[in-house]
Amino acid sequence: MSNSELNRMIDFTKDFRIAVFIAIIAITTIILGAITEKVLRYFLYQKLNNKEYDPTGFKFLKHLIITVIYILGFAFALI
Repeated sequence: MSNSELNRMIDFTKDFRIAVFIAIIAITTIILGAITEKVLRYFLYQKLNNKEYDPTGFKFLKHLIITVIYILGFAFALI
């Protein structure tokens, strides 16, 4: 095995590790976003039973939290 072939193999392993790391971050972000969405939806439906409660603010907060989770996941993947 020549030196250039060895260097290409080492580069491939580094690239593969980076790709696996990014995939793990992406999967974790999607799972965390889905779990958060289900938990917040559960609380929203509990509050909807109270007729005096306006759900608009809570829906906004739910979307904001999920968006922040996805942005943080994307930022970690870029790092």
